[in-house]
Amino acid sequence: MGYSIAVRVKSKTLRDQMYQFLQVNYHKPSEVFKELGYDSSRLVLDGNMAYDSGKCSIGFNYSCMDEAENQYVYCVLYWIALKVGKRRPFNKLGASVPYIVYDGYEAWPRLLRSEWESKVPAEFKWCLVEGCGFKSCRREGHGRKFYEAIAAMLGRSFKKQDKMVQEELQRLDRLWNSGERNSTYGGPRWKTHW
Repeated sequence: MGYSIAVRVKSKTLRDQMYQFLQVNYHKPSEVFKELGYDSSRLVLDGNMAYDSGKCSIGFNYSCMDEAENQYVYCVLYWIALKVGKRRPFNKLGASVPYIVYDGYEAWPRLLRSEWESKVPAEFKWCLVEGCGFKSCRREGHGRKFYEAIAAMLGRSFKKQDKMVQEELQRLDRLWNSGERNSTYGGPRWKTHW
């Protein structure tokens, strides 16, 4: 069983530019979180996505992922949506906003916290992300205790995980914004000691 998450990109040219950029600059989850040892996710283009036949898309196919990989892959996709993603109207928001698509049919808006935090309806608070696509792994509500227990069993620090994901997104953002889209700069490869 697998899943897919994707961004519908504004044009094939932008899709191809982003894909080439990521082929050179994207660090796989196992490169960021050394203790993973393997990757459950794979960067893909439209036509190669499980459960998603959308055109002009870029995204990830994945199976069950570690919580760190899950956060990282989703945040990278949020960043892609903010950079090159199409916008679509969401009636309850009264605006067209970037979005991702889960399993080919469920559109999830991505809202910049700096623009939307004070005016977003409560039911869309979960859609808020920082400027580089970052969203904390810290859970609120009913799932919080469960994820805290898992973190404790694995000896992890959510604060450190958040910091590592945020730094990786900021690195991608700097490279993309600088025009160094074909850069071979690898950036720091962190060793994680939870």
